[in-house]
Amino acid sequence: MSDRWIIRVAGKEYGPVDLEALREWKREGRLLSANEARLESESQWSNAGAIPGLFQSMPLAPSQSQAKEIEQPPGKLFRRTFQIYGRGFFQFLALSGLVIVPSLCGQLVSVFAERLHSSGPNFLGFFSALLAFFMMVTLVVLWPVYLAGLQIVTGELAAGRRIGVRAALNRAAKFWPRVAILCLIVYGVFFLLLVFAFAIALTWHFEPLQRFVPTWLSDWLFPIDKTNLDVLRFAHFLALAAVTVRFVPQDWPGLKSPILSPAIRCGQHSLEIFCLGVFLAFAAHFVMVEFYGGTAMQVAMSAAGILIMIGTAVVISWYKKVEGRGSGTPKRPPDADLAGGEA
Repeated sequence: MSDRWIIRVAGKEYGPVDLEALREWKREGRLLSANEARLESESQWSNAGAIPGLFQSMPLAPSQSQAKEIEQPPGKLFRRTFQIYGRGFFQFLALSGLVIVPSLCGQLVSVFAERLHSSGPNFLGFFSALLAFFMMVTLVVLWPVYLAGLQIVTGELAAGRRIGVRAALNRAAKFWPRVAILCLIVYGVFFLLLVFAFAIALTWHFEPLQRFVPTWLSDWLFPIDKTNLDVLRFAHFLALAAVTVRFVPQDWPGLKSPILSPAIRCGQHSLEIFCLGVFLAFAAHFVMVEFYGGTAMQVAMSAAGILIMIGTAVVISWYKKVEGRGSGTPKRPPDADLAGGEA
């Protein structure tokens, strides 16, 4: 019976699978040599690069043998990022020059062309405008190479291998079509969203344009306010939630740090803190209207309101903890109401 392996990536285990399945994962780009791996019959983890017959064509550097492709705490991740940046400073600088130099040259030439154009049409002004356009085209062409080069250099340095600027550019050029298509999709969608938002904003200032907005779209978007929880604000909330779930793991040590503890406490009692915040907003408004509404007072009222809400959340948590200890019945698990938080 052939050996079967288990792969661990970002704390999740996959397998057990045989060597042929691992080779398929490698061809698809799902398996890296630095990923953790172990035999099904063993408990000791090693690297996938050490599996016989899998990565022998790409021998690992000595410093890579202990590398682990796992989810790292933010502090360690930042240190690791700066280490990679320090080792590849000149490579990153050269890659940045691909986009910085055309951009700066284009801006400088544009300023020069505008000054020449103000004095009337002339050949030098036309040549300057043509050169500025050429710089813009150069920037667009080199942008995919810049993005691919950054990832290639970062990946090589993270794996403990050195790579020169020329080698990085040669490899990045091979990925130009793929990265260019991705850039067109991403920036194209972004541009369309900006155009759509700009068109909607124009209807607020020019009433004749409102007839071009379909009725169903107008009813769906408006009114944009907090009271009715309009779809745009709800979309922002969902986007923030998606980013949080994607980049903040449940076992992140920062969630237990004293710095984030006040925010976590307020979130656990979001309904109570929200009601308190509404009252504090009216109270602060009354104080600023009746006494003084300058910047200093606004900062003071904001700071005082934040401290009051944090203190209230801490007191509620303490009370529930004491109440749970004093009761003779087993403590029921916390449930979340519509607004979130503990009951």
